[in-house]
Amino acid sequence: MKAFFSKFLFLTLLLTCAVAFAQEPFPLPDDPKQFPTLVNFLSWYEYLYGAVVLIVGYLTAYIPGINKIPSVAWRVFAAALCIAGIFLALGASGIGLAFNFLLSTNLYNLIFQNIFKTPKAA
Repeated sequence: MKAFFSKFLFLTLLLTCAVAFAQEPFPLPDDPKQFPTLVNFLSWYEYLYGAVVLIVGYLTAYIPGINKIPSVAWRVFAAALCIAGIFLALGASGIGLAFNFLLSTNLYNLIFQNIFKTPKAA
């Protein structure tokens, strides 16, 4: 069953990446001041943020600096805050990122926590 679930997750991730990157190309302007924001390149940036929070949240026990925080919830929050800063700098909506953070952490608590246990910080 675990092998089937691993294959299912891999195929779901592969399909999600294929849909996310198969967007219509956006032409770049000649003037650097008119470069488009993240919204123009990737319309699913909020979902991408949620997926990154799920993955990085699981891997926080291995990230130096963040793994010194004893509580798993605060480690995930610190990592998500750093990632949100990057997405905000690229032009993402703060409200959308906040909702996706809550959605991804609750998704982990309800589903993935029973399958993949969060490792202890070293």
